[in-house]
Amino acid sequence: MTIYIREPKNTWRRELPRGFVPASAAHSRGFLDNLIPRGNITLTATSGTISTGLLDTSIDNGLGNAGRITLNATGGITNAGAVAFGVNGSGGDISVTTTSLGDITTGSLTTLSNTTVAGSRAGNISVTTSEGSIVTGAIDSRASNAGPGGAVTVRSNFGAVTIGSLASSSGFGAAGRVDLRTFGGELRVNGLIDASSSFGTAGAVVLNNEAGGIATADIVAGSVEANSFSGLPFSFGNITAASSISLTTQNDDTTTGNLSATTGNVTVTSNVNGSVTTGNVTAGSIVNLQAGIDGTVTAGNVTAGTQVNASTRPGGNLVLGAITVGPGAAGDSIVLTSDGLNFVGGAGSVQAPGRLLIRTADSTVGIAVGTPGDTGPANLDLATTDLAALANGFSEIVLGNGSTIGPITLGSDVTFSDPVILRSRSLDTTGGSLSGIDNASLTLRADAGITTGPLSTQGQPVSVEADFNGDGIGAATITQSITSNGDAISITGSTPTGIGVYITNPGSLNSGGGEITATGNSFGPSTLPSRGIELDGTVNSQGGAITLTGTGVDEGITTFRSVSSGGGTITMNGSSSGTGTFARGVALVGPVNSTGGLISLSGTGANAGVSNFPSGTIDAGTGSVELLADNPLILAPVLGGDTLSIQNFDSTLPITLGGTDDPAIIFLNQDELAQLGNGFASRTIGQPGNTGAITLGSFTLNSPLTLSGGVLTGPNQNTTWQIDTDGSLVLGGFGAPLRLTNPTEIIGGDDAINTVLGSSGNDTFTLTGPSDGVLGSVFFRNISAFDGGAGLDTLVGTSADETYTITGSTSGTAAAISFINVEALATGGGQDRVDLASGIPLNLDLTGGDGTLTLQSAGGITLNTDVTTPGNLVIAAGSGDIVQSGGRVAAAGATVLGATGNISLGGNNDFSTVDVTSSESVFLNDTNNLQLNSLGISSDLQANAGGDLTATTNILVGGAPLLGPGLSADSLAGVRLTSGGNLTTADITAPGALIALQAGGAITSGNLDSSGVTGGVVSLQAGDRIQVNTINAQGTSQGGSIAAITGQTFQAFGTFFDQGEVAASLSTLGLTQGGPITLAYGGFTFAVGNPSLNGTAGAITTGDVALLPGQERSFVGSRIVGRGQFGEVQFISVGVPPKWKSPH
Repeated sequence: MTIYIREPKNTWRRELPRGFVPASAAHSRGFLDNLIPRGNITLTATSGTISTGLLDTSIDNGLGNAGRITLNATGGITNAGAVAFGVNGSGGDISVTTTSLGDITTGSLTTLSNTTVAGSRAGNISVTTSEGSIVTGAIDSRASNAGPGGAVTVRSNFGAVTIGSLASSSGFGAAGRVDLRTFGGELRVNGLIDASSSFGTAGAVVLNNEAGGIATADIVAGSVEANSFSGLPFSFGNITAASSISLTTQNDDTTTGNLSATTGNVTVTSNVNGSVTTGNVTAGSIVNLQAGIDGTVTAGNVTAGTQVNASTRPGGNLVLGAITVGPGAAGDSIVLTSDGLNFVGGAGSVQAPGRLLIRTADSTVGIAVGTPGDTGPANLDLATTDLAALANGFSEIVLGNGSTIGPITLGSDVTFSDPVILRSRSLDTTGGSLSGIDNASLTLRADAGITTGPLSTQGQPVSVEADFNGDGIGAATITQSITSNGDAISITGSTPTGIGVYITNPGSLNSGGGEITATGNSFGPSTLPSRGIELDGTVNSQGGAITLTGTGVDEGITTFRSVSSGGGTITMNGSSSGTGTFARGVALVGPVNSTGGLISLSGTGANAGVSNFPSGTIDAGTGSVELLADNPLILAPVLGGDTLSIQNFDSTLPITLGGTDDPAIIFLNQDELAQLGNGFASRTIGQPGNTGAITLGSFTLNSPLTLSGGVLTGPNQNTTWQIDTDGSLVLGGFGAPLRLTNPTEIIGGDDAINTVLGSSGNDTFTLTGPSDGVLGSVFFRNISAFDGGAGLDTLVGTSADETYTITGSTSGTAAAISFINVEALATGGGQDRVDLASGIPLNLDLTGGDGTLTLQSAGGITLNTDVTTPGNLVIAAGSGDIVQSGGRVAAAGATVLGATGNISLGGNNDFSTVDVTSSESVFLNDTNNLQLNSLGISSDLQANAGGDLTATTNILVGGAPLLGPGLSADSLAGVRLTSGGNLTTADITAPGALIALQAGGAITSGNLDSSGVTGGVVSLQAGDRIQVNTINAQGTSQGGSIAAITGQTFQAFGTFFDQGEVAASLSTLGLTQGGPITLAYGGFTFAVGNPSLNGTAGAITTGDVALLPGQERSFVGSRIVGRGQFGEVQFISVGVPPKWKSPH
């Protein structure tokens, strides 16, 4: 063994100044080096033990640092104590180490520094053994003035550790770290552990025991960490830490005094089976207290800056004093998890601004709230005394969580003053009333169903969520009233059997102005029955909105009691997935009353989408009602003051209204329609854009009703149809106006008079079939009548052959449709016939098509309006005249006229060609070209044309010489043809009558014959040349007269034998008296016998004058032959053509 006492530069042998160093008997050889004061002490036993008295390297006076003390041995070490005190310098380090099997026993170990000298410090102290126990006296590594305290390390790899007390504190510097560890046996500190700092940083204290317990007295440190991995006791005195405290053991109880961590957390944990017992606990941040299985956390008053967590494993219990917490971490101020709970701090002793969360450790344990005491291990009891301990001011109180399987129940009436959430697998609050005062809301959440007793708040929401996880297995049953006094009430429930949300009687919902929402689902079977929502209790929102949404195999929503909103909106949306008798979306057995608010009901179901039964009155007061269903069933009044809208989901769905069929089969029968109140400002059935057909049965309205749709079939009753100015269709015959918006096709009912009424403007009704037509954009079928009403109204026919009858001034029939107040008739493009009733003038405009338009009457025909056709025109009067007193006749095709009397068409007409089958006299006026074909005339003919006039066939007036003395040269009888252009005719024969041809252009005619007993007058006047074949105005008694005036040439190319057998071109011979002939022409010569310029092919004879061609007589200039005689002949050379002047 060697003992050294040395100073770095001076070594000499001397007796130790203090104490002694005995060597063991086995190792007595060696030597001792004595060094000068302030030296280090190093004792090394390489294969033995060390046993010493007190070792001291302190500096008692003067400046300087104490020396180190080092003891190293392979065996045990026994030391009476060691002092390395630096009075005016640093303390020396002390190290005691055994490297093999051996215990260490020392007295007090001191490395204290008491100086204010800068840079000085207390020495570090290390006591370690590999396989032995450690027992020391007080350990002191303080720096009581300047400098840091020394670090303390005590470590045994296998053995107990016992320390008298321990100090590593500092006055103005950082305290030293304390690290105490053992791997077997007890770790015990009998006195104070002080790692504090008055004006610096406190040191950390770390205690670890891998296989034994830990026991300390009080601890003052920067932070404290203690860990034990054994099942031995774990106990501490009071612990004060500047930052955090962490005490953890695995399998045994933990007992402490008061615990205080100024800025950090306090954590005390007995992980497996132990309990935790503490005094008061204070933490600047979070307090965590945890006990093991069947363990108990018992704590005094607990104060934390942000959060308190106290928990046990299953079977445990919490016994807690007053709890005061700051704002909370992640919203949670207090989290308590255990199967038992007792607050022992008194009333109002548990308080925090954040959330209080109380839940069970064993998920099968329920929570009993408001019990008088402990009800047994099946429940965590929040007794009335525990509830009294909860102060007002939590942001939220949560009882239970999503993993809680055990039920939450009430043991009595319970009142909370802060928002509360009850969360478990199932809830049953029928054991008492659950009330919220102040700002307390009530939220009940369960996964497998909720049954409630009375629930109430003072103006805060109430929420009952019985199927919170959404798996469909959680019905909500409300057995008593829920009252929120102004805030919302929300209920959700779902079940595979029975009723999703069930408000029993006497259950009720009363929100006092807040919104009420309920959503319920039931998936069957229907034998129970299966209903999404059933209301056997009342629902009253006093002004708030009510929204009910239900789905069931039977009814989606069923109400047996009243639903009232007091002015708020009521919305119900129900759906039935079944097919049975009760498959209804919404079934109202109780009344629904909104007092002015909107009522909106929608539903789907095989039996009825929305239905109300005799006591299920729907009353919106002054408000509106909306019903949305493909098959509504209305058996009770539907009342309101604003709008009523009944719509079908499927816009293509055919619907039937009226009649007496089963109301469960048709959309709405007449009894259902009668249930629709008359106080609405407007009533509408159908949705915009409907394409499904609407079929009407018989019904009577007391107020207007509007239908939205396109195709409509009328009832078997007399009905009128009128298109309004907005394009809608107004139906009459229902007592009050029935209106169809967006009409496209209307089908009249059978065995009824179906009348289409025109608007006040101009209308056009177009026939598409015998009883079909189009008015505007609306197709009408099976129509009986059309009434054009005011305005100028037109009836248009089809392209087929049709017959029309005009029975009045503006009335008649078209195929199977009668019409009235029609001012115009357009027959279409077929071979159309218009029958004009006898004695009825044509007062409506008549327009034909590309075919032939025939206007006929058994009597005469009077035209007062236009007759126009692009095709052919036939006008036939069976007995009487054809007279035009107004209007215009225009025919682009052929015109055929026939009458037993006269024909007089003297308007501004426009014919193309005219044939007269029969007539007495005929008068035609044409503003353009006119072609006369066959003319069957028994009296005279007068025709005027603004353009060319052509007579393509011979004209014979009367068919035989006219007899009687009444005819004279001035007679109006005969043929009068006037043309503004060229006039072309074939032969004209008018025995003894006038033939007057007048043209603005040329006249080209055949043989003109007015011969008779008394020859008629032949008068020709043209603006251009005149060419005729012959003119015969002879008389068997008295000859007529001939006058031809043109500014161009006059030519007669033919001859006939006059009464004197002379081949004449012009003749006015008479047996008793001839007549005059006047020829006025352009140019200066006229040749008898040469018609090449001005002239005749044959003779000119009058009886008094005979100019024969054989004499080749030519006349130059103007001449009169036979002057003064009846038969004088005048040749007038006009030189320049005279201007044509129409005689009309």
